[in-house]
Amino acid sequence: MTFFGEYLAANQQTPTPLRHGSREDEAALAFVLLQERLKRGSAQTGFYFSMPESLNDLSSFAEANQFTFDEVASAIRYVTTFLCYFIPKLTSFQRDVEIFRTYFIPGFWEESDKQVQLISGLRNDFYTMTIDDLRTATSLSTFLDPATTSALERV
Repeated sequence: MTFFGEYLAANQQTPTPLRHGSREDEAALAFVLLQERLKRGSAQTGFYFSMPESLNDLSSFAEANQFTFDEVASAIRYVTTFLCYFIPKLTSFQRDVEIFRTYFIPGFWEESDKQVQLISGLRNDFYTMTIDDLRTATSLSTFLDPATTSALERV
């Protein structure tokens, strides 16, 4: 099981069924979003941190990258909530996230072009909004630039 799958299980969340891709691809997507949230939009792209293999590795991940465990815990909670776990969201946002997951998850682990597309497509609101803001988000266009959202429209 991946660190993300373990995190979901530890928080009594059932993983969303995957239509395509693997749990490793899903974990890679969650990890890129996590590292972006932690770095607040650093210009670096791709996996510039090593992805934790298990949930137990998050503490050492935090320490090795000079984050507090609380910072990492807050960021992973935000990312997991963004991916439509933990709290109810508006139907329009849930639909957008399903399209987002369908587009990005398959092959995400190995396809650096998808990683770059996602990272470069994140808007400032992804870095600054709170979990409470996610409750009322109506669409992913708040978090992703128009080029990225137009790619999702082809799914």
